[in-house]
Amino acid sequence: MSITLDTLTVKRRATKASLTLGEGEEKRTEEVRISFNTVTPKLFDELTAVADQKSVDQPTAVRQLVMLEIKSDEILDGEGNPAQLSEELLGQFSASNVSAILSAIMDEISPNVTSLPPTNSTS
Repeated sequence: MSITLDTLTVKRRATKASLTLGEGEEKRTEEVRISFNTVTPKLFDELTAVADQKSVDQPTAVRQLVMLEIKSDEILDGEGNPAQLSEELLGQFSASNVSAILSAIMDEISPNVTSLPPTNSTS
């Protein structure tokens, strides 16, 4: 059996995240497909460096999602086109939806990892 190099260097991966929409009695959950850059060792180091700066709160999680360059053809702008999932836009998402997206990505990367942990720095 042989392995071609292109199968080892996939640029993007995909997963599904369950997002909560609406409020009160109209509250519902929708599953949306999210694609993201493959986490290379370099990108992992960059993501954990962000997490090292402080606890993984919503702004930190948003920054990590931006670094992963997430995209979804199922999250649409007001004109019906796929929305650009920028830091500004993601910052307007509820904390639970940001967490749901990041958790879905972490489950796809490694089913036993629930967040990008800070490295063990002694400073």
